[in-house]
This record gives sequence, structure tokens and C-alpha cells, in this order.
Amino acid sequence: MASPTLSFDAKPYAFTFPLEHTALLVIDMQRDFLLAKGFGEIQGGNLKAVQASIAPTKRLLDACRAAGLTIVHTREGHLPDLSDCPSSKLVRQSAAPGNTQHKLVIGEKGELGRLLTRGEYGHDIVDELQPFPGEVVIDKPGKGSFWNTTILHDLKARAITHLIVAGVTTECCFATTIREANDRGFECCGIEEATSGYNDACFKKSTLDMIHWSQGLFGFIGSLEALLDVLAPHSASSLVNDATPPHTPPTFDGDLTISSLQRAYKNGLSPIAVIEAMYDKIEAYKAVDPAVWIHLVSREQALDAASKLATRFTDHSALPPLFGVPFSVKDSIDVKGVPTTTACEVLSHVPSTSAVVFDKVISQGALFLGKVNLDQLATGLVGCRSPYGITHSVFHKDYISGGSSSGSAVSVGANLVSFSLATDTACSTRPSQSCRRSGAC
Repeated sequence: MASPTLSFDAKPYAFTFPLEHTALLVIDMQRDFLLAKGFGEIQGGNLKAVQASIAPTKRLLDACRAAGLTIVHTREGHLPDLSDCPSSKLVRQSAAPGNTQHKLVIGEKGELGRLLTRGEYGHDIVDELQPFPGEVVIDKPGKGSFWNTTILHDLKARAITHLIVAGVTTECCFATTIREANDRGFECCGIEEATSGYNDACFKKSTLDMIHWSQGLFGFIGSLEALLDVLAPHSASSLVNDATPPHTPPTFDGDLTISSLQRAYKNGLSPIAVIEAMYDKIEAYKAVDPAVWIHLVSREQALDAASKLATRFTDHSALPPLFGVPFSVKDSIDVKGVPTTTACEVLSHVPSTSAVVFDKVISQGALFLGKVNLDQLATGLVGCRSPYGITHSVFHKDYISGGSSSGSAVSVGANLVSFSLATDTACSTRPSQSCRRSGAC
């Protein structure tokens, strides 16, 4: 089913956005800017308005999460050695003649830690708006979100074309980011109730008016309630309540695509049910192709990992992006405590640490099922050189699987796992194509 396109009243005219290609961008809702004794109090003095913006921003954030939008948070701050902080930013205000306001500067010790310094208590986002696992967090050294950050890459990688923008301060980082995004081709809509500054009486209305001036010079400005109204029918809870009784837990339908598993887990599916089904399928597939796995985690170990994962993440609305997603690993990639053979027994070793990529997917909730076959030393093109047997295409036992990532392609192509970590030494698109799957490297 195609992702819907929504529209709500805004200035200068209705803002229309494709749900699948829209992100919520929450700007700098940090303790340093919102809490007493932080950098913001030194900068602006009056925290009343910015603190009042937390509640409407929370409503907006909850609604966008429920509707499945990509969520991006930003935090302004600098490296501990201040190597990314220009001297003009550091001293300009404190050097003003007769200065009595800026008695502490960036990097100096305040009551929330070193001001605007990464890793300090004040640098992090306020408790009410803490990012969920898997949401994008951009640490930026400037007032705009696009200067010296990865945000453009992160948005393009997710096919984002439209931004709904909230955060602080209206006159500074909020407006600067919208202007930067406009220059990079994004359609932006700021939400009036979910932004504020240190002198709203002077700056908020004029800043918002400038954004939508002249029929949308920089973008759109909309109201929170109008946006919430159009998002409500597309929330996960609304869709679930329309489809099934709220007390009925879903059963696993066998769909191993990551997006399908994400939806199912949010609706209450247990990863234990998925692992049970996978091991039944893996055991049955051994009769079809016994050479897929070099090391298979025992069913008991995999179920224990799934149980611990379910116990750790009880809030189904805040699951990491790979929660409960089963995966395999090409046996040229290290997994701590598991032999790495590269299909060459004389070179086998037991690593004391895991590859970084393995640790990353585990940290995002994925479930490791085992290590799979490959063309020896990851150098062959056909997948037929391995002392652990020859894997074949998922379509016919007389067809090759391709190499060198033979076991990876077959484990995914046979729907034994959702994805496989693999490598590309000499074109591992071959095994993927031989099993009608996209490459995994």
C-alpha cells in the first residue's frame, strides 16, 4: 500500500507532505538551553517561554513517532578540546565593552557541567524529549544543523524530502536550520507552538513571519493542532485498534522483512515466537541444503537471547530499529568466542573481540543466529570451494549460489534470516543475484 500524502492548514498556504518521506526535526532541546543555570540563562536570561515549549514539542514528538515519521534530534555543542569552536564564537559576546552578562563562556564549568560541551550533563536533551533507540541524533558545532554535520547524508539516506521543524530558539538555531534546509531543497514547515526563544515578544512573530513571507520565501509555518489532526488517523495505535482487538497479541506471519518485523513488534509480537519459527525452518532447510551454516547458535541460546531482549525492552513504542531481527554472519567476520574459519580450517582462529559492524547491529537489538558458509578465503566467484560443503541457489540444487558470500545469500534468500553481514572481495553481488536478493556487504 502506498504511503499517504497528508495536508494541513499553514502559512502561506497548506503544507502537503508524503508521510514516508517526511522527518520531524527537533532542534536543540537541551538542558543547557532550557534549564536554569545553563548556557541559555546566561545567553537570554528569561527561560519561561522555552520551558513552556517542552510540552507542545512532546505532543508533536509523540504524534510523529506514532505515525512512523523519521525522527531527528540536534544538539549544539563542541568537542571537549574546543577544536571545533571558532574563537569569534567563544569570546565575541564576553568581550563586549561593559559586559556583565556573559561571565562564563563555552567550555567553562557551570552548574550543569562545562557549557555547550559534548558529553556534559547540560549538553544532553531534556528528560521529557529523550531520543528513542534508533532515532537520529546530530551533534552540531554551529547554529545551523547542516554545517559540519552528517545530517544531509542522514536525510538523503532515508529518502527524506520534507521536514517538520520544532525546537529552540526560534530566532537562532530553529530559523537558521530552516534556511539551510531550504537551500538544500527540503520543504520545511515550522510548528508555531513547538518553538520559542529568549525574547518572544520581540523576535518570535517576526522570525516566523519572515519564514513564510512573500508566499513562502523559506518555507511554511503551521499550527500544532492542525498537524496532530491529520496525523492521528495514521498512528500505529489507531491502525492496530481498527484491525484487531487491543488485547489480542499478533502471531508471526513469517514475513522477515525488517519493516514488517518492526510493525509486528510494535504491535506486541514476541521475538521468542520469531526465533522458534526460524529454528523450525532452519532445521527443515538442512534437508534441502545442509551446507548453509558453519556455526549455528543453538536453539536454546537463541531463545535465551530473545527472552533477554524482550525483558530489556518492554515499551513497544521505543524499540531499537533492529529489535528481534534475526541475522547471519559470513564466516570471515569476527564474532567474539566463535571460530572464524574463512572456510579454511588451518587458518581458523577464535577472536577475543567482535567486528565493529557486528557489535553495532547487536546494539540495535538484532539477534545473531550463526555464521554461514563462503567461498574459501572470500576470494572465489562461484561459492563452490569450501570444506564445509557447497551451498546451492535457493531455486534449484543444480544451480550455484555464487561467491564469495554464498551462505549469506542463501540464508537470506531461503528466508532463514532477515539479513546477513557479508563482505565484497570480488563482486558478492553474484550470490545475491543468484538467490534474487539485494547485495549485503
